[in-house]
Amino acid sequence: MLKNKTNLYLLLAALVVVVVAVGVLVAVLNGDDEEEKKEGGDTSKSYTIGIVNIAAVINPAIDGLKEGMAEKGYTEGKNITYIYNGAVTRDNLPAEVQSLIDQKVDLIVSVTTQPSLEAKAQTADNQIPVVFATATDPLASGIVKDLVKPGENVTGVLSGQGEIRRLEWLKTVAPDIKRVYYPYNPNDASPMKTLEELKPVAETLGLEFVLVETPDEAAVLDAIANTPTDVDAIFLGPDSLVGAKYAEWVAKATELKIPTSGSSQAHVAGGVLCSYSYSPFEAGKLSATLVAQILEGANPGDLPVLTAEPQFSINLVTANAIGLEIPEDVLRQATIIIRE
Repeated sequence: MLKNKTNLYLLLAALVVVVVAVGVLVAVLNGDDEEEKKEGGDTSKSYTIGIVNIAAVINPAIDGLKEGMAEKGYTEGKNITYIYNGAVTRDNLPAEVQSLIDQKVDLIVSVTTQPSLEAKAQTADNQIPVVFATATDPLASGIVKDLVKPGENVTGVLSGQGEIRRLEWLKTVAPDIKRVYYPYNPNDASPMKTLEELKPVAETLGLEFVLVETPDEAAVLDAIANTPTDVDAIFLGPDSLVGAKYAEWVAKATELKIPTSGSSQAHVAGGVLCSYSYSPFEAGKLSATLVAQILEGANPGDLPVLTAEPQFSINLVTANAIGLEIPEDVLRQATIIIRE
């Protein structure tokens, strides 16, 4: 009898141990699940993000997007897939967006203004969410109706260019300039609006714009080849068509020994003298905040447009190449200095 009771106690004790172990295991698993949800990832679902871009120089925005999504629990190859075929030409832009739609992406990330407009147009009926990363002036270009409540299926990141301050920085870096070459695409609202904003500022600074229309790539290349020899600087507006040829602009400016101002930090990294603009990488990372919220069920039209803050950057290698000395007090105000 005693032996039977002992066996019974041992059996009950074993059952208690099993129950406790199962409870601990469930708690651990639930804890992992809660942690995963807290980070934003949901490995029970998989998403496909389509990316469209026409400016290869802004590719760091895509790297920023991926890093930002990874930090929120979306791991590439596990619960998120990116479809990106590299920067395409403007002529191929409509087909590229349509291709992403045909592949049934869950969301489209559009890099710069023109891809964003095309993505918005092609998703008007199917309502695939669109997040732009970035656009210079999404209101003026018609990407959104309001920055606080964008409406429809589109939201994104405003590049926060600070174009007036950028022109002022160019004058600060090169105080002797008078005539500034400004190539622009008349079919792009961003450089057109910027030009109107800058005209009174230029007058105050004692600057004269030398304007040239560049509606297509051939016109941009012609404008570069025929840059007037009597201009003192080149100002590349927030214009993806003009900015795409930044390397050619740098070569021409170096030949003429004149300073350049670019619309992106990426331009400065590529040889443009200076900029007061956003970081494409950080803008892309910022866009991940919106992408994650949309994948988790938020309505893009209800998510306010975010702003990527501009920073002053300068390339001392370029300054040396054109024989321009940058004062120390100016360098102390730069967030990014490229020295080699």
